[in-house]
Amino acid sequence: ARDTIINLSTYLRYNLDNNDKFVDIRMELEQLEAYVSIEKSRFKSKINMHYEIEEATKIVKIPSLTIQPLVENAIQHGILKGGGKNIFLKIYFVNKKKVKIVVENDGKSIEKEIIEKVNSDGIEEGKIGLYNVHRRIKLIYGKGLEITRLGENNGTKITFEVEEE
Repeated sequence: ARDTIINLSTYLRYNLDNNDKFVDIRMELEQLEAYVSIEKSRFKSKINMHYEIEEATKIVKIPSLTIQPLVENAIQHGILKGGGKNIFLKIYFVNKKKVKIVVENDGKSIEKEIIEKVNSDGIEEGKIGLYNVHRRIKLIYGKGLEITRLGENNGTKITFEVEEE
């Protein structure tokens, strides 16, 4: 219970302090790890989080609250509704200035209609987290999220790229 309270305070403090800021990926990962720990305390062994992160990427600045909502979406809509249990976060350099971020799950695949609505700015309420991240990334970098269904029920893969200034 103590660890969960500490993780919750870390999560809430980050959300209040860093809204609409650019932060190091390291800070975003600390907030994400607090969130995942909270969810693991609720759902125990239903969630396995896997990290594959190039150490050098951790100092790159990204818009705050971009990775966590995607992982939250993977847990809530992919894992808890679809039977999988693995979420993969990969962060690596594509070139000297560009970093790719990948969030993938092996649960329920996102519906084709939702992908179409996100891409056409026709999203409905209830899918706001995914759409907000898409819109922010698109505004800042000119290209939004790439959302891929991994078969009918083999999960979803979401990628986006950020560029250092």
